Formats: sequence, structure tokens, C-alpha cells
Amino acid sequence: KSAYFKRVDTLKKMWLIKRKIPSKKDLLALQSNLMGKIKSGNRNAFIGLSVVLPAIKIEHAIGLLETQGIPVLESYWKKIRDDRESKYSKALLNDKAVSNAMWLTNKLFEEGYKHPKISRLCSLITKEIREKPDSRIIVFASFRDTVDQIVSVLGRVDGAKPIAFIGQGSRAAKKQKPAPRSADAKQENTGFVQAAELALSAKKEPLQPKAEDA
Repeated sequence: KSAYFKRVDTLKKMWLIKRKIPSKKDLLALQSNLMGKIKSGNRNAFIGLSVVLPAIKIEHAIGLLETQGIPVLESYWKKIRDDRESKYSKALLNDKAVSNAMWLTNKLFEEGYKHPKISRLCSLITKEIREKPDSRIIVFASFRDTVDQIVSVLGRVDGAKPIAFIGQGSRAAKKQKPAPRSADAKQENTGFVQAAELALSAKKEPLQPKAEDA
């Protein structure tokens, strides 16, 4: 967070933001405004853009840590490390506070650290399947990486056979070919879909299971 607030303070000194703690919406609006000025020929706007873009990336990383956990954050950091063409990503990598955060995230990831919500989810799923073996449970999540993590973890829960269902509203889903309906029907008839179907498109609180009787 120190890297984030350092950039926020810089933006305040440049008179580009007024709020003490700007929202993500404020930062995105500022980004759009600065890009508009650049297109109009105001090259001075590049200075503000070089500060607000890393701030947006750090703010997003903080949000992932607080809501999605270490594995998802590690995946995000990896994308930044691999983005060698972007000077803004390079600026983050050269920031000592950010590089330390990346190192610590990777260390926790290698140690197998999971978000507390994941452990709680496993407990709820285990209890539900034990009481109602034929239950079907839908778990809503906001990020594709979180879906992959949940499927992997629930695959180790006794009696659970999770599959991922990606909402058609996501960019990733648009690139995927829809599964044949006959195959889906066959899975349902044979009882394969017993545990978790995961959806990205629904805008609900992540990792809140909802059980329905089969």
C-alpha cells in the first residue's frame, strides 16, 4: 500500500486528484482524461499518466489480495513480470515496495497458502455433500483465476465433482467454443454434476455457496 499511496500523493501534488483516498473510478476517470489530452497533443499529460497507470495496477493488486487470495494475486504479478514491453510495468518492477510484495506473494504461493474463504468453502461443501449426497451447488466468483483455483481445491473434496461454467459475458468465454448440449445432458443424467458449477458472469459476493436439492 505504501507504493500506492506514494503515487496518490504525487497525483495530489500535481493537482490531478482532490480526494484524500481516491476510488478506482476516480483513477480510471483520470486515466481517460489524460489519454484524451495526449491525443489532443498535450504531451505534458504523459507525466500524470506515468503515475496513475501504476497506481491503478497496484490498487487492483490490493483488491485481489483482499478478496481473492494469494494464488490469484501471484497470477496477476506474473502477468506484470511477463509484460516486458510496457514501461509502466517496468516502473512497478523497479519499485522496491512492489518488488518486495511480489517476492512475498510468490513465497506464500509456493508454500501453498490459500485464502481463508477457500477453507471455509471446502467446509461448507463437505458438510452439504455429507448431508445431501445428491446436492448440486453453485459457487459464484468474479475472476477466472479464482474459478480455476476453486475447481482445483474442490476436486480434492470427497464426493465432489466440480466443473467450471464460464459466463458468456466474459472475454475468455467468447473465445471458447460452447460445449455440446448432448454432452451436458449426459453428464446430468449420469449424476456427474454433483458438486460445484462456477460462474463468472453473476455479480455476487465471491465464494458464497448456494445449495439446491437435486
